[in-house]
Amino acid sequence: MKNQTVLYKTSILIFIFFIANTTFSQGLRLGFVASPQVSWINSDINKIKTDGYQFGFDFGLNADCFFSKNYALSTGITINNTGGKLKYSDAVTLKASDSTYNFEGGTTIAYKLQYLKFPLSIKLKTNQIGYFTYYGQFGLTPQILIGAKANVSSNNINEVNIIDELSFYNLAYNVGGGIEYSLGGTSALTIGVIYTNGFIDITKDKNNSDDKAVVNTITCKLGVLF
Repeated sequence: MKNQTVLYKTSILIFIFFIANTTFSQGLRLGFVASPQVSWINSDINKIKTDGYQFGFDFGLNADCFFSKNYALSTGITINNTGGKLKYSDAVTLKASDSTYNFEGGTTIAYKLQYLKFPLSIKLKTNQIGYFTYYGQFGLTPQILIGAKANVSSNNINEVNIIDELSFYNLAYNVGGGIEYSLGGTSALTIGVIYTNGFIDITKDKNNSDDKAVVNTITCKLGVLF
């Protein structure tokens, strides 16, 4: 919990730093992104294993704050639909808004998560080559949980609300790259691939154990820049 608090405060400070720098940047470029993605949940103990993927969508606004021609602080705000499936070897308890469910060992729980995401990264761009510009990025991804549901197909349980079962805050690092295709002026189409790896346990000490479960995501970033 102490480490999570430190990471939370650090990411907030970085976010404030990024926003403050927009005042002194050489240009602000806004865009809309709508990105399909695949995500999964990893656990650090053998009794809880990844048992499937979650296909989702990440959409919202993107902002690049340039402090030189080829370097920018990239941020924004998006709605991130993510999740994954975990298989529990031992008996497991799931606390939902309507009831508390007890499952025997061997049960797989599918988590459908929705976050308000504030991606923060340093973006490095090439000069324009023909119609194309290439970029790479690396940074942090703070997220706030705004929705969480679970499905347990083996017990005919569908879309139960489990938001109180999960941590309010999530943090990951992101790395990726892509290309921009110029439409003339400052407008462009963009496509890229971004990998996100979680730092923070998304659960709230499930069954009083010390396991850690994190969300990982591969996103195909699609957008229009203005």
